[in-house]
Amino acid sequence: MISYEKQLEFYKNICITDIRIVLVVDDDKILVDIDKELGEFALQKLKDRGVEFMMNAQVNGATPNSTKLNNGIVIPSYTLIWTAGVTVGNSIANLECGHDKSGKILANSYLEVIGHTGVYALGDCAAITDTKTGKPYPSIAQHAIRQGKVAARNIIAAVNEKRKGKKKKKAEFDYKTRGVMAGIGKRTGGAIICGLKFQGITAWWLWRIFYLANMPTTKKKLKVMVDWVMDLLFKPDVVRIRRRRRLSIKKTRIHMEKS
Repeated sequence: MISYEKQLEFYKNICITDIRIVLVVDDDKILVDIDKELGEFALQKLKDRGVEFMMNAQVNGATPNSTKLNNGIVIPSYTLIWTAGVTVGNSIANLECGHDKSGKILANSYLEVIGHTGVYALGDCAAITDTKTGKPYPSIAQHAIRQGKVAARNIIAAVNEKRKGKKKKKAEFDYKTRGVMAGIGKRTGGAIICGLKFQGITAWWLWRIFYLANMPTTKKKLKVMVDWVMDLLFKPDVVRIRRRRRLSIKKTRIHMEKS
C-alpha cells in the first residue's frame, strides 16, 4: 500500500482530505497467525501510511453511504471491501458429524472424521488438533498439501487391506509449521521462518522468493520475474480511458457531408 500523497500523484482531481481508509478488525491485533511482534510492526507501518483502525469491532450493517459497526459507530463511506476470511459452506456445516464452533469438521490425527472410520477431512473444511500444542492446525496451504498426502496414504492402505488382506499402520499427520509470511505493501512485510523473525524489505524479499519457487512452470516463473523487474524500474502504470464522443460525432458529420 502506498501513502495517500504518493497515490494522489496519479489522480490530480482528488483532494487528500476526501480520502479516508478505515480497517475494522474483530481482534485487538492484526496478523494473529504470524506473531504478536510482527503484527504490531505491520499495524504501525499501515498507520504511518494513513490507515485508521477500529479494533475489537465488527461490521453489522451497510448503506450506500455508510458502514455500521456493532459498537454503534457509523462510518461515512461509499466503498466497502469485505474480507471475512475462510469459512465453510452449508454443505460442510450441515453434515451429520462433529463440528467446531466455526463449522469445520472434527477430524483425528489420521485425518479421519471423528466417529466415521474411513471418511477423511482435510484442508479448510477440517479442524485437526495438533497433539503437541493442543491447538488446531492453521488453515494454510503448507498444511493442506501435506494433509492430502497423509490422507492418500491412509486411503491406499485401507484399499490394500480389503483387497489383499495386508494390514498397514495408518499414517498420522504431524507437521510443524516451517514459517509464515505476509506482505503489507510497498516492499515491506513480516515473516517467521524456522523460528527466525524478519521485518521490512528482507521479509518482503523472502516472500517473493518463496512465491516464485512455488510457481508451477518455468514460463510462469519468467513472466512473474519480468513483471517484478518492470515494477522495480518503472512507476505504476495508471491508465486513463478518455471518452471520444465528440470526435465520433464530428467524424459522422464529415462522412454525411461527403455522402
